[in-house]
Amino acid sequence: MMKPILFQMEIRRHGKWDYKKDKLSTEGRKEAEKLSEQLPIFDYVLCSTAGRAKETATVLSKGKEGEAFEILDEIIETVIRGESAIDMMLQQGEKALVFLQKKMLGRRPKNMLVVTSGRLLGAMWFYLHGKTPHHLRNFHVFEPLKGIHISLNAELISG
Repeated sequence: MMKPILFQMEIRRHGKWDYKKDKLSTEGRKEAEKLSEQLPIFDYVLCSTAGRAKETATVLSKGKEGEAFEILDEIIETVIRGESAIDMMLQQGEKALVFLQKKMLGRRPKNMLVVTSGRLLGAMWFYLHGKTPHHLRNFHVFEPLKGIHISLNAELISG
C-alpha cells in the first residue's frame, strides 16, 4: 500500500531574462504568469539571490511574501564548465538537495517552490537519477521555467 504524500517540492529554473538587467524579459514574465495558473498554491517559497530568480518565484507563487518567501545565498548561481568541474557539479547537486530537504522538514510545508539557476537544477536532476560524470559530458541546462517535481511520502522520510 502506498503511503500518503506528505510534501511536494517543485524546483524550477528562472524564466527568460534580460541579461543586462537581471530581471525577467517581457516574454519571460508572460510565460511565468501562464505557468503560475497551472501550479498549486505554495506554502513556502525559496529562491536564489539573482533578480531573475526572485521575480520568477514571485510570479509563480502568485505574489507570496513574508516568512513564507525566503531568498537564500545557499542556492548558489554558478556557471560550472570543464571536465574537472563535473564531480563538483554532482556534489553541488547533492548538497543542494540535502539543504532543501532540511528546509522542508524544518518548515513542514505541504507544497514548496524553489527557483534557481538551470545549472544547479541540472546538477540536482543528475544526482537524483544516479548519473555519472560520463553522462554530464553533453550536459545542457534546463530550459527557462522547466524543472523537476519531488513528492515525499512518510516511507521516504523515515526510511
